[in-house]
Amino acid sequence: MGTFTYNSALHITINDTDLAHLEAVIGVKFRAQESFYFDWTGTANDATNRTTVWLNPHISVSYRYLSTARPVLNPDRVTKMLLEADTPAGLHLVLPPAPQPDLITAA
Repeated sequence: MGTFTYNSALHITINDTDLAHLEAVIGVKFRAQESFYFDWTGTANDATNRTTVWLNPHISVSYRYLSTARPVLNPDRVTKMLLEADTPAGLHLVLPPAPQPDLITAA
């Protein structure tokens, strides 16, 4: 799992493949000096939540990957994400649930 950091303060844990696609989309948008909403749905503290941020080329973002290998990008997925980012609702990402500890049940 890698990490997407927004404005040096907000950190999102995300798998490397999703992170690579997100980096590609943000790179295209920022090179064109375009801003957009980005939101994600995930779980934290046993509750499902949604967070939205406004991404623009003047706010610092960074990408930290778990692996040194570059994930293979799916061009169709990148195109779909770019089109979604162009909508008023912006780009949306659903994160997998946080791993739950194994529970031991009494017999």
